[in-house]
Amino acid sequence: MSIDKNTTLYLSGPISGQPEENRQAFEDAEHRLRSLGFNVINPFHLAEPEPQDGDTSAQKWAAYLARDIHFLVKTHQTATTPVPVAVVILAGWRYSKGSCLEVAVAEQFGIPVYTFGYVLAESKQPYSFPWPKAKETTNADVR
Repeated sequence: MSIDKNTTLYLSGPISGQPEENRQAFEDAEHRLRSLGFNVINPFHLAEPEPQDGDTSAQKWAAYLARDIHFLVKTHQTATTPVPVAVVILAGWRYSKGSCLEVAVAEQFGIPVYTFGYVLAESKQPYSFPWPKAKETTNADVR
């Protein structure tokens, strides 16, 4: 099954607890997918959530996640013609609570979820540039 180039690809992967928030992996994936002709949504480029005085780190995390999920669902249900959208998961996504939640929401809304490697394979592109290894966590860290 080929992925239509009109599909907007939303990047999902580990951010919290990663060196430099895993920003380079997101930037590399965005660049690579754009070079293949896809429209790409990189969560690092979305508007910052409104900060609230006294927000804890958990509240800030929740605000970013709410922003990302709202954007994903809103993009999927745009106007009278739904925009074809899919989630592209990056290495280490299973160790990210936020990424796991984004994938679960996508599945509930019928939004396809692909690995980055699958998108490259479907586009006949080698999976060759180096990825920073995502920090693995224990089950206790994922709760």
